[in-house]
Amino acid sequence: MITDGWVTPGHRPFTYTRKKNKMPKIFKSIIKKYKNYKLYSRTVNELSVLSDKELKDIGMSRSEIKSVAARQYIRKAK
Repeated sequence: MITDGWVTPGHRPFTYTRKKNKMPKIFKSIIKKYKNYKLYSRTVNELSVLSDKELKDIGMSRSEIKSVAARQYIRKAK
């Protein structure tokens, strides 16, 4: 109880603590999945532009592009 600006012994002053505006987990999950998909898509696009010779130089073939991008996507999703 507050009287004349003083707190009576045994009582806590009333404090209003505003909770942070937290985005629900489902929206965070959706946003994270979308960002990871964009990363996957960008990786596939960037690797697809390379010539077969350039891909061979980095140790991969054209058929491995999607699997390499998927591994990066899965690693970021964790």
